Amino acid sequence: MLDLLQPVLIMVAVMSVLLLGGLLLNRARGKRWDDKASAEGQARCRDCGHVGTLSYGFNPGAQINSSNLRLVCEKCHSENWFVPGGKRDPDRKGSGVIHL
Repeated sequence: MLDLLQPVLIMVAVMSVLLLGGLLLNRARGKRWDDKASAEGQARCRDCGHVGTLSYGFNPGAQINSSNLRLVCEKCHSENWFVPGGKRDPDRKGSGVIHL
């Protein structure tokens, strides 16, 4: 019985060590991502004016997979959003948008 249980215990121990090591090594990276997201500001929807987080949606009529994933406004599901200071911000300096 011990001969059958030993490989399972070794596998569980190795997987636990790998999981714990991955969590500890990537904790600082996750914190940096959270800090950067907080510093950049919240997404703003141009259609409904919602300020907050984004949700996700899929292209209609397409096979559902990660290549068809798109970020949308959490409130109205519009793709017309921007983050202040980001590439889609119309008031960003050097964005190439001409204001008339």
